[in-house]
Amino acid sequence: MGKAQKFKQQRKVERETKQKAGQERQKLFFSTIITLVLLVIVGYFVSNWYFNNKKDKVMETQALISTNMGDIKLVLYPEAAPKTVENFVGLAKKGYYDGTLFHRVIKDFMIQGGDPLSKDDDPSNDGTGGESLWGGKFADEINAKSLGLTDEQIASLESEGYKYDDKLTSYKVEPGVIAMANSGSDSNGSQFFIVTTQPQEHLNGRHTVFGKIIEGLDVAVKISEVETDENDRPKGNVVINKITITETEKTSSESDQTMSASVNQIETDGTGSYTVENLPLE
Repeated sequence: MGKAQKFKQQRKVERETKQKAGQERQKLFFSTIITLVLLVIVGYFVSNWYFNNKKDKVMETQALISTNMGDIKLVLYPEAAPKTVENFVGLAKKGYYDGTLFHRVIKDFMIQGGDPLSKDDDPSNDGTGGESLWGGKFADEINAKSLGLTDEQIASLESEGYKYDDKLTSYKVEPGVIAMANSGSDSNGSQFFIVTTQPQEHLNGRHTVFGKIIEGLDVAVKISEVETDENDRPKGNVVINKITITETEKTSSESDQTMSASVNQIETDGTGSYTVENLPLE
């Protein structure tokens, strides 16, 4: 084979090699583009599915109050009363409430507990003890305007020393809620009360509501109906065995339906409200 033919053959091989390399690069380019497009599409649908399924779900803090008369399950409201919920959860996790009593109950009104002094043998000091998670007392977390109080009502309460936070969204003192017992403004410790069958409008703006019953309102009502002495103390001990705190993922619509259903477990009778100046007893 002559030099000219060898040269032509060599050039042909080089052209074919370059052509194949170009085709491979082209294939790699298009396969990369297709892969990226598919990843974007898949990512879009996965992201869309995730947020569509996640957006209606919330993490709920729940408290299970186990008593010798049955269980009461509540959902807590950290967005409405963050420090109050922190206090209650912290004390519960420490076992602070274990063995305490519902030391004061009034039919068609409320059941009150959370005082460690109720564990001793001296009933006369029940309702006078308890302190916060941090020791001592802590401030109220109430937005009076969100409760629908008038300017005159707010001014009257402020003249008694109550202070309000317009950044919060507060809940009314109505059947099924749990609220802090106190002896006036900013005097919250460990004691709490649960409203049973009647709205207590006269307590709106005076007590921090931090949760609501989702199961066991009938148990709370049953406790409120036990026989009591002249100081509203049950003649037979109603014991809080333990308060268990859990975090539960639940859709907001399910939560609303559950809370609504729990309030409908009982029928209210009568329209009178109680004026109990020393309800807090701390």
